[in-house]
Amino acid sequence: MRQPGFAIFVILAAALATLMAGPAQAKGHEPLGETGPIFGVNFADRDLGGPAGDKHQSMLFGWRIALKTHPRWNWFADGLYTQSGTTLLEDVRIFEGRLGFERLFPMGEGETNFFLAGAVGGADVNNPPGLGDFSRPLASIGAGFAQSGHGWRAEARMENLLGNRGLGGADITNFQAIVGYTFGLYALEEGLDSDGDGVADAKDDCPNTPKGAFVDSRGCPHDSDGDGVWDGIDECPNTPRGTEVDSKGCPIKKALFEPNKKKLILEGVNFEFNSAKLTPESYVVLDRVVISLQEWPDIRVEVGGHTDSKGSNEYNRSLSDHRAKAVRDYLVSRGIGRSRLEAKGYGESEPIASNDNDAGRAKNRRVELKKLGD
Repeated sequence: MRQPGFAIFVILAAALATLMAGPAQAKGHEPLGETGPIFGVNFADRDLGGPAGDKHQSMLFGWRIALKTHPRWNWFADGLYTQSGTTLLEDVRIFEGRLGFERLFPMGEGETNFFLAGAVGGADVNNPPGLGDFSRPLASIGAGFAQSGHGWRAEARMENLLGNRGLGGADITNFQAIVGYTFGLYALEEGLDSDGDGVADAKDDCPNTPKGAFVDSRGCPHDSDGDGVWDGIDECPNTPRGTEVDSKGCPIKKALFEPNKKKLILEGVNFEFNSAKLTPESYVVLDRVVISLQEWPDIRVEVGGHTDSKGSNEYNRSLSDHRAKAVRDYLVSRGIGRSRLEAKGYGESEPIASNDNDAGRAKNRRVELKKLGD
């Protein structure tokens, strides 16, 4: 009988690749490929052994290995053994090996893939004594479902033994129903993860990430609130941008007013022209004021509105009063108790710079916080 050379070679190559690869790693590591046993049922072409009833349906088993060439493509190799019944006492023994590609189509959240496969290879057919053994190239197509990384897979496959050698040149087409279980394959260096972020050093674009930080598939951390402390180790997420924070990502508690001072000019709080409507950039400043008032719950403040000297005194006082109330109302809307806030418009009565030039008038148009009580 012929030795099943090509099929044995594929099986041995798959086993060798498995031994050279590392074991399955913890979830979160991306495998380079997969390997595992396959088994199922072979529905053999009757030309393989002549009419022999149900004996053309027989078990098959083998081994498969696949490596990723792209997130949606695998190349694979497999080898399998099966047999087919004959009218004689002995069965036809068949050894097959193939190389091919699989195209993956993720389903749902990507835990399961539908796939299409195509492959070429060879088959060694060992007939009972007296019939003569032969080998043929083969081509196959298949479709099925497989779990990502590691898990179960199922495939329906059709193969054709090409050429005209053996069995009088009969055309041979077999059908196979295959199931298997695969395990993730990892290169040896995949186990090296110096910064412990779950991404191997070989794929880590951001080495030395602090432990505990959340990272993406490249091993790079995120800082969603832009405070300089990575997500995962930031104990105060969603800190308003521009807030000074400590090493834990939490706002540094500062005194609302400087020592021996009872007034604070809110730089950056502005209004639309001749209006009490706050400009969008003002909210960033006021959100920081909210945090400070929350940190100092016993402090009461007056919100004071001030204008330049353009316009009448009565108009300026009314405008500044409305602006002070707009600031107070925003602070209340953010959770500061109304009883802690007073609003008052001073108009042009308390300038801090000259009203004879644009720069001075811009300084005079301001909102101040004044500490009430001791």
